[in-house]
Amino acid sequence: STAMYGASMAMAGRVYQKLDPAFAEDCLNNAKKAWDYLAKTPESIYRVDEGQESGSGPYNDTDDKTERAWFAAEMFKTTGDKKFEDYLKSGDMKSLMTTKPGFFTWDKTIALAQYSYAMTKNADKDFQADVKKAFISYADEIVDTIKKDGFDCTLTESEYTWASAKNNLTKGDILIMANDLQKNKAYEEGALAQIHYTFGRNILNKSFMTGVGENCPEHPHNRIHESTGAYVPGLLVGGPNYVKGGDPDQTKYI
Repeated sequence: STAMYGASMAMAGRVYQKLDPAFAEDCLNNAKKAWDYLAKTPESIYRVDEGQESGSGPYNDTDDKTERAWFAAEMFKTTGDKKFEDYLKSGDMKSLMTTKPGFFTWDKTIALAQYSYAMTKNADKDFQADVKKAFISYADEIVDTIKKDGFDCTLTESEYTWASAKNNLTKGDILIMANDLQKNKAYEEGALAQIHYTFGRNILNKSFMTGVGENCPEHPHNRIHESTGAYVPGLLVGGPNYVKGGDPDQTKYI
């Protein structure tokens, strides 16, 4: 969490630099403090309290290497300080940065690290080429999956999990990012196809966003909806869940 916070602050220090220099400087200072803390804390810390996993999750993350990689990549892109690039090129980080990623999630952010580094102008060209190659290989894999799917969906069978709709759109994000690195019409069309899938072009003929489409969700798994009864349009629901749906009519066939 510290590394992801730091990466976000490093990005803000870059994005807001011309819009609000004082705010940008404050964000970057926060990022530097987070980096200093992690430098003194080389091992990931995951605290476990009794009962914390009851009723939800578990959302345990005991290895923060991918988050640290993302943080370092954003710091290098924002500051240009080569010490952050050296960190990415050292030890386990080097192999992590040059390995084909998966789609990014709350506990796996290596794709974000690779994209950020691949888009940095003053990076080591040879290492950057290796990182870019790894990222593009995953984008090409996604395109191959789309070609094999009757609804042009990015998801493989095992990826229809809790929040499969999010998984799918994130893989669409990967295609957009890949197109930034290497223009390819298949990336553009593949990303657009996931919008179609989300809004109803799928085997269920169902929109996965509240208030959008003719057959949209009516009872979303959402705290605001359940506690107040208010129907909030524009919420992305979880989507089909093949692995752990909890629906007895579904799971008896698994």
